[in-house]
Amino acid sequence: MKSRRFVSLVMPIAISFVACSLSNQTETSLASKGCKIDAARICGEVRHGTVELGGMAADQRMQEQNEPVTEDVVVPISMPNGAPDITVHCGINTKFQSVTYASVAHGPAISDDGVSFLRSKGYCSEPVNQ
Repeated sequence: MKSRRFVSLVMPIAISFVACSLSNQTETSLASKGCKIDAARICGEVRHGTVELGGMAADQRMQEQNEPVTEDVVVPISMPNGAPDITVHCGINTKFQSVTYASVAHGPAISDDGVSFLRSKGYCSEPVNQ
């Protein structure tokens, strides 16, 4: 009985360590091609977006009163040719309209065509190294 309890407590912790140690193929493949997605800039661009509360557009004061201090926003970047979207996760402070965190979600490797597309849209923060 004690061994089952131990396994049920230890297994989730072990699985979380393994999951955290897996590299983000999206960021790794972009870095190898000289591109880093500027998640903070992308989140900064969406922080003043219109928010709807109760069926009506909310101004900043309504957001401050009715939403959590940090709003989680997901920004999908649609990739061409049916490639999976890249997802940027943002934490937006509703009172100060500032970015509290910004990151690129774990995803698949990005092809050379995908990197060219991201560069053309201005999503890469690092210059091309050729």
